[in-house]
Amino acid sequence: MAIDNRGAANAVRKARPDCLVHIGYHRTGTSFLQTELFTLIPGAALTMFADEAERIAADPALRLAILTDEGLSSDLERDKPEMADELFRRFPDARVLIGVRSQYTIMRGIYHLHVKDGGTEDYESFVAARCGGLFNYDRMVDAYRSTFGAEKVFVLLQEDLSREPLASMAAVLQFAGIDPAIAAKVHNRQVKPSAGDLTMRILRQRNRLIAPLRQLSPALHYKITRFGLPGSGFIDQTSGKTFRLPTERVRDMICDAYSAGNALLFTSLRKNIADYDYPRPERTA
Repeated sequence: MAIDNRGAANAVRKARPDCLVHIGYHRTGTSFLQTELFTLIPGAALTMFADEAERIAADPALRLAILTDEGLSSDLERDKPEMADELFRRFPDARVLIGVRSQYTIMRGIYHLHVKDGGTEDYESFVAARCGGLFNYDRMVDAYRSTFGAEKVFVLLQEDLSREPLASMAAVLQFAGIDPAIAAKVHNRQVKPSAGDLTMRILRQRNRLIAPLRQLSPALHYKITRFGLPGSGFIDQTSGKTFRLPTERVRDMICDAYSAGNALLFTSLRKNIADYDYPRPERTA
């Protein structure tokens, strides 16, 4: 391992690489960070498997082991704060990165994942089944802070990553003990958006038609759902406000489930929740 300017004593103390555990959530820029930022870090190795991360973290020739897997935060049905204890057992010195996003928009984002995977639920039923069990950010963050220590947990708002990508990426790098100037090397600074409402409606209807294949021929069902919807970009661009998902009808439901927890989270982050469209106790028209 190369000795840096902090001297030989520091190199001896650091007998193993640092470890960054990135738990997601889904639709918070996880893939963007994995492909556009983390791959630029010298001496870093990425994996989505904990066993492999342990092997990487034992290699002193590396600088940073990155375990990055959205499934560590949730299974898209419920949160998994209990993973904090398991991850601490395996990576007690790790730093933890948690990506969050307004429940108003992340619900829509994971609904896209739902229909891409062959799901047939309508949007209102989908949200109702997950409200309260998924995206309780305050509980998740508290679980990791109490386990790893508050100074070892960094919460990245997807909205900040979209608005100020360079500053947000630099902050993540600094938290991980990496030169924040590396963020300037990222060329693609756009977080991939979800599909449009009409595309999701069409996919849901397709899924209802092919639902019997899930049991009769799982491989064929999977192949069709993975095929997606050709021309979806053009479809969404020309559909205007027609065929919108009923996002406004579920807004109160989402607000009731998350406003209190969000207020606690934003207070702990020292951010003004009014600057973001997150569910909050003071409802606005």
